[in-house]
Amino acid sequence: MMLSHLPVPLIMDLDRLPFPALHLLPMDDYKLLNMKTNMATMITSRGCPMQCSFCASAALHGSNFRLRSPKNVVDEMEHLVEDYDVETIAFMDNTFTLNRKRVEEICAEIKKKKSGDTLGMYSPWIIYLEIC
Repeated sequence: MMLSHLPVPLIMDLDRLPFPALHLLPMDDYKLLNMKTNMATMITSRGCPMQCSFCASAALHGSNFRLRSPKNVVDEMEHLVEDYDVETIAFMDNTFTLNRKRVEEICAEIKKKKSGDTLGMYSPWIIYLEIC
């Protein structure tokens, strides 16, 4: 029996997607390198225009590079800190630094939120990067 499927259209506006349903997971079990810190991962983009032979990103998410807005990214970070006591966030994007202006805008949004002390200056942020 041969199974086939029709291509599913790409979601172009990633800000329309809800934040992951972490309340369904045992968040206390997610630790970084056995450290006593609450952690979570985030993906802030989909797709990759690079077509590297060693990478499956374009095959999984398409070559059309789509980004969540800086505000949406930082809103999820704030949600993780406030609702799940997350202390460490690992960004799992293969292409997080592909758009330097967006990274700077995310940092500016964090600084703006910091004034409300939700995303405190002393919170450790981990960025996992794969350079294409």
